[in-house]
Amino acid sequence: MKWMIQFEEVVKKYGRIIALKGISFRVGEGVIFGIFGPNGAGKTTTIRIISGILRHDSGKVYVRSKNISYLPEELSLYKEEKVISILKYILSLKRIPQKEWAKELEKWCPLLGIEEFFSRKVRELSKGQKKKVIFAISLLGNPEIIIMDEPFVGLDVEAGEGLRKIVHNMKKEGKTIFFSTHILELAEDICEEVVILKNGSIIEHGRMEDLKKKYSNGCWQIRHKGRINQEIFQGINLRISEDVLEIPEKIPLQEIIEKLGNKAEIIELKKKYPNFKEIYLKILGEHNEGNLHI
Repeated sequence: MKWMIQFEEVVKKYGRIIALKGISFRVGEGVIFGIFGPNGAGKTTTIRIISGILRHDSGKVYVRSKNISYLPEELSLYKEEKVISILKYILSLKRIPQKEWAKELEKWCPLLGIEEFFSRKVRELSKGQKKKVIFAISLLGNPEIIIMDEPFVGLDVEAGEGLRKIVHNMKKEGKTIFFSTHILELAEDICEEVVILKNGSIIEHGRMEDLKKKYSNGCWQIRHKGRINQEIFQGINLRISEDVLEIPEKIPLQEIIEKLGNKAEIIELKKKYPNFKEIYLKILGEHNEGNLHI
């Protein structure tokens, strides 16, 4: 795999405060990569180093593209300018030929639904509409690496869904997406790999599917029809609801099927894995739940 972003023992200090304590990770080409952690963990510092806004104090940073787009959590726009004027100004800054402007705008703006307020001034837009414009700006110029800090905050459901579709489409085109968010349900749907930071150190790192297996409680989940009597599983710690049975993975599958016999019809049988929010809270502790947007 071609590595687009690499951190090797990267340290960043703000005076006596050590924001990053020698962190290392790699992000491959065409990968959707998420960075997570409580407030003050070092997420934004990491993003700003990748974007070239900050310089690290020691260690090595490799970013294998000059065509990078950075979407900050907050970005000020000229309030008295029209949206279309700002977009054209950004296209000119990116040195995109004027004859290609219409094609660029037609590629991204309809997906976000911002063409309907091209002629409006920024001061006339809602917070969510401004967020859409900022996101459109980050996509202009066909960047190879897209870096986003809390991209979902301030977006309505429709715009958030549009953002997810755009992210998946860009992955198909081989783009690398690196982002942070506190909305873990959305992150789970998008991320392939994650890093979890705490106090400037990496405390977990890996593929989303591997983390789910690692933090699984080892349980079969059986969706069924029919009433199950708990007495047939005496001595086994299990959970029974109206139509779902959860039973420890250590119990052989054949034994479970035999015990159910003709007492219940099995509709679906699968391993139960925790969602990303459950994993995150297990790693960091439930006291960090207040940092999440549910």
